[in-house]
This record gives sequence, C-alpha cells and structure tokens, in this order.
Amino acid sequence: MSRRVRVLLGLGASVLLAVSSGAGERHPAAPGSGRVVVVPVNLAVRAAPEVEPGIEPVWRALLDFFASEGQPPIALDHADARALWSEVMTEARKQQGAPNLYAGYAQFARRVGEQAEFDSIVFPTLVLHSARVAGRSAS
Repeated sequence: MSRRVRVLLGLGASVLLAVSSGAGERHPAAPGSGRVVVVPVNLAVRAAPEVEPGIEPVWRALLDFFASEGQPPIALDHADARALWSEVMTEARKQQGAPNLYAGYAQFARRVGEQAEFDSIVFPTLVLHSARVAGRSAS
C-alpha cells in the first residue's frame, strides 16, 4: 500500500560514504588523482530542520571519502565559504537581477580557484523531497 512520506535525498549516498569510510577503505580523491575542494554542506540551499542533524555526519563522511594519502581534500571553513558565497551572489544580482544558482556555483569555484589549486569541487546538498512509497520503491 502506498503512503506519502518525506524522503531525504542523499541519505543513501551518505550511508554509503559512512559505511565505506568506516571500513577503513581509501578512495581516490576523485576520478583521476587530483585534489578536491569540499564546500560546506548546504552552503547554497538552506537545510530543512529535519536535515540539520545529518549535516555534520555527512560532512565528516565526505572528508573521509575524499581523503587520499597524497592529497587531502581542501575543506572550506563554513564562515569563509558563506562570506564568499554571499559576495558571489551579490555580484550576480547586480549583473543579472535574478541570479542563476548554477552560475553561482561556477563563479564560486572560479573564486576558490584563484586561491587554491584543485581539480574538482563538491557542493554537497541535503534536501527533502516528498515521495510515494510502495514496497521498496519511492516515486
């Protein structure tokens, strides 16, 4: 029988990350061997109250997952990342009126790239989404 529930997107990924990092496995920094920047969870999208308790464990799991012996991930400080995001979005509003979130991500990455060398940047975001659950399927 179907019922309406709220499904936490990314939960499966965070569980997978926690399980694999808890097993002591080492993972490459990203496809390839480059350095990864990890942006604080939900920097650009406000987290729903139901998600808040999961942010810190997901943050730790991401840092563990992207850790490599040769190139540890660059973990951006939350306050610094928030200030930079605010600058980027303010500039976008002045230029475009209503800023495009994805253009904001790109500009943020360029600005981080002015200060640090990296090959990949991760913007982790946990959101809630309503779904119908029937047996083991959600839609």
